Amino acid sequence: MLLFLFSLGEFGLMGTLPTQIFALPSLSTIDFSINNLTGSLSKLLPTSNTSNAVSNQADSSQSSQSLKNLLLGGNSLTGSLPSEIAEFTNLQVLELYSNNLEGSIPSELATLVNLTVLDLSGNSLEGVIPTELGLLANIRRLLLFNNTLSGDIPSELSNLSRLQILNLAKNNFTTQVVDDLCVFKSTIIGVDCGTVSCNCCSCCDDKYCEGDSVVL
Repeated sequence: MLLFLFSLGEFGLMGTLPTQIFALPSLSTIDFSINNLTGSLSKLLPTSNTSNAVSNQADSSQSSQSLKNLLLGGNSLTGSLPSEIAEFTNLQVLELYSNNLEGSIPSELATLVNLTVLDLSGNSLEGVIPTELGLLANIRRLLLFNNTLSGDIPSELSNLSRLQILNLAKNNFTTQVVDDLCVFKSTIIGVDCGTVSCNCCSCCDDKYCEGDSVVL
């Protein structure tokens, strides 16, 4: 019997997540959100675990093709955001909010062309927003608030014509939101209005984004 959904969100789980879960073939959703899972995120993924047996590689490959929803937000995962996540080529929802992730956002995420939700908020990510994220043509919710990102807000984000919510607040940007983003009248944009110039932003600092449940 094939397993399509593995959901244990809000179960009070502790410890580390076994890597074998990622080798289950035909699995479309992994949901361990809002628990107290620990450990390095990069070590969870089978593609970055060099000790995997050769016999498991086929299952890992099938899983990387079938997985559509990876929901690990609200835990205590550490380490960097591994570029190997991009090997889950059909991923549609990636939620890693409210963990302890560090380092930069890998540009390889731009290859996830089916992605509709990318939520990396509430971590300690630093560096710039990769311009390549402007290639995520199907993205609807891009949530990067409450990190330590800096540099310019890429003009390439104006290519995201399906974007509904862009939340960049509580970072270290000291620039302006490009005017091209403001042509999307239905897009909710959140920034730190005290340091970022924006003529069309819907929410600032610690206010709620109108029409969304996300708090900046």
